[in-house]
Amino acid sequence: MSNFEFESYSEGEWEEQGELFWNEFDWQRFLMRHDEEVSRFNSFYNTTKGEPGRIDKVAHFMGWDADDWSATDAAIDEHTFPHGEGTSDHSTEEEEDTEDTDPYTIHRHPIYVVTRGIYLDLDRIWEDFLESESCPLEACEAWHYGKSLHEGQLNAMLGVQALDMGDYPLTVSQFKLALKALNQSLAIVQSLPPRIGQQVSHLYRESHIRLFDLREVWLRVMCECREEIDRRSTDRD
Repeated sequence: MSNFEFESYSEGEWEEQGELFWNEFDWQRFLMRHDEEVSRFNSFYNTTKGEPGRIDKVAHFMGWDADDWSATDAAIDEHTFPHGEGTSDHSTEEEEDTEDTDPYTIHRHPIYVVTRGIYLDLDRIWEDFLESESCPLEACEAWHYGKSLHEGQLNAMLGVQALDMGDYPLTVSQFKLALKALNQSLAIVQSLPPRIGQQVSHLYRESHIRLFDLREVWLRVMCECREEIDRRSTDRD
C-alpha cells in the first residue's frame, strides 16, 4: 500500500470515452458493482486474517500492487478491477465490458474499498455483541462506541476524497481526525470489563485486529502525503 504516485490526476483517458450519459438506473448498477468489490475485499481480508503482511497480501489479490495505490491514473487502470488472480470466475463478458468503461469515482479508490470493507466488519462484530444475551452495556456506552466508528469512517472517507483531489495537507488533517476516532474505539473496547467472558473476548480480538490494520493503512497514506508535501516544498525553493 505504499509507493503512491502523487501527480495530479489526468482526465485525458476518460475524456476519450466521450461525454457520459448515465441515468439513475445506470448509477445504481454502478454502486451495486462496487458494493460487490467491497465484499470481495472482505472475503480476501478475512481469509488472510492473522497472517503476517496480510494487508499487502490482500492488496495483491485485489490487484493493487505497489504503484497502483495512488490517486492518479495508476489506481484506476485495468489493475483496479483485474480479471486474473483474485477475481470471481463467474464474471460475465457483459460485466467485464461494463467495468472497463466505468467512469472513475471515489468508490474505485483502493483506500475507500479497504476502509469501507473493514468498517462493515467492525459494525457487524459490534452488532453481534450487542445482540448477545449477556451484553451488559448501557445505551450510552453503546452509543459512544458506535459514534466513534461513525466518526472514524467519515473522516477517513473525507481523507480519501482529499487525496483524490491532490490536497495532501487536507488529507493528512482528515486522517489525523480519523485516527483520533479510531483510538477512541480502541479505548472503549479495551475498557469493557473482562468478566463478560467469551463475548467480550471475541469482540476485543476481532475489533483489535481490524482497528490496527486500519491504522496501518492510514499511517501509510499520511506518510506518503507528507513526503510529497516536502518534495513539493523543496521544488519551490
